[in-house]
Amino acid sequence: MEDYQEMKRKRRETVQSIVKEVGKIIGWQEPGVDEDCAHEYGRLTNDGMMLAFHIDWHDKKLRIDGCFPQGYRPDRQKHSIKVSMDREPTAIAKELQRRLLPGYLPAAAEVVAREKRDREIERCEAVLAKDLAAMLGTVPSQYDSTKFVAYGSAGPYCTAHIGLEESTSIQVEHLTADQARLLCALIAGWLVPTGGN
Repeated sequence: MEDYQEMKRKRRETVQSIVKEVGKIIGWQEPGVDEDCAHEYGRLTNDGMMLAFHIDWHDKKLRIDGCFPQGYRPDRQKHSIKVSMDREPTAIAKELQRRLLPGYLPAAAEVVAREKRDREIERCEAVLAKDLAAMLGTVPSQYDSTKFVAYGSAGPYCTAHIGLEESTSIQVEHLTADQARLLCALIAGWLVPTGGN
């Protein structure tokens, strides 16, 4: 009787051959399986989007999931289908194109665009934080590249959290009365009078 590990190895090889052929048919790349993911048997990628191939051991079918980056999901729809592993790769590719891709592709494109935009914002925030920190003779935190603390030899110090689109905050503490006047005089030039509270 064939042992479980041997059966699993053969099934993995079968799925990976299916993935390779399906990738050629739909024009997606095959980066290889994540060896740390015990339940994943193959994947295809295309411009930031990814399809993951699994074996559903309950009904012995191939499950194909449309994946999104961690923390991003545009809707509650389940972008997943199941197909028989006995079907030809051409038939599986047609099922993908008919049942999964029409809903997954626009959702994934939206997520990929949002993730790229967020990465660019994070990059710009880190650059700004580095520039401002350098002006105060310090460097951003190793744990968060958008934050820094600057200490003087005595008296005041400031903490900053850098964000774009008017979301930067800088807090200065332990000022003398004269320092507080100087700081408020500078800030006053940026503010639009509202008449106070």
